[in-house]
Amino acid sequence: MKKKLLALCCVAVLAAGIMTGCGCSNTANTSSDTAKNDSNAPAQTAQPVHITPTMWYLVSNSDANLDAEKKLVEEIQNEYKDKAVIQIINIDENEQMAMLTNVTSKDTPAALMLDETGSTSGNNPIVFHCETKEQIVEALNSGIK
Repeated sequence: MKKKLLALCCVAVLAAGIMTGCGCSNTANTSSDTAKNDSNAPAQTAQPVHITPTMWYLVSNSDANLDAEKKLVEEIQNEYKDKAVIQIINIDENEQMAMLTNVTSKDTPAALMLDETGSTSGNNPIVFHCETKEQIVEALNSGIK
């Protein structure tokens, strides 16, 4: 009796599985396939994503020329306002950024350039002790295409 009941349960589960399908989703059916099948669906076009190149200029309260550095970076921000974003980040006040970039106050000022894809640019993305206008501009240009 127990064997018949077990067999009947197995058959019922198998039948229910066959009727409802395997539970797998059809990942090959994309929104473009759906649009092709539905003549009333609006046409969709992929829009390229453009990210403005960004420089993180990392400073520390222990920098000897902190005020002069900020003034220099603000000047460069004005020159590059249509080409890139430059953010001055004090790692003493933003510990998460210090941990993320692995920059200490001994390394600052430092520049980290992110390119148009949001990735670090160049072979050496962090320029430590980056305090002259030439160094900052060179780091900026490495991420601007």
